[in-house]
Amino acid sequence: MSLSDNDVAEQAEKLLGRPFILGDPDTGVDCLSLLHSFYGQFGVEFPEEIDGINWQNYPEIWTNDNNKARRVFDQFLNTLGDPVPHNFHIRGDLLLLRGEEFSVFPAICLGNGNILIVIDGREKRKDGSEKKVGGHVVPFKAFEKYFIGARRLVK
Repeated sequence: MSLSDNDVAEQAEKLLGRPFILGDPDTGVDCLSLLHSFYGQFGVEFPEEIDGINWQNYPEIWTNDNNKARRVFDQFLNTLGDPVPHNFHIRGDLLLLRGEEFSVFPAICLGNGNILIVIDGREKRKDGSEKKVGGHVVPFKAFEKYFIGARRLVK
């Protein structure tokens, strides 16, 4: 299945502007729900459990045993799909980024030099108030130095 611009844009739009909320995909978005929401629409299935962490307990483990959660999340991301050679990622590919605070965090290639990421951020409204926002579209160039690999989940 090849992803069209419209497919990718439609799925990304559903995640933009949603607040960062760990473990509550009904009202917010986090890194795991980003992957599940985006790729699930294209028939990608994820393991129910990895090393004792599952969809129900990951927020608690992330909060209480952050080192284990990061290790398992890194393992999880690196088992998804097929590896993509450097500089050959395309629209819809999962990008793996290494951050200062995170061992590995995911982004989704949207094409045209943009990626979809989840960060715990704030957005200023016209009235001057702030809104908590998790899903962001940003230029890949801003995160290129953190790029460590790509995985193709949708063929």
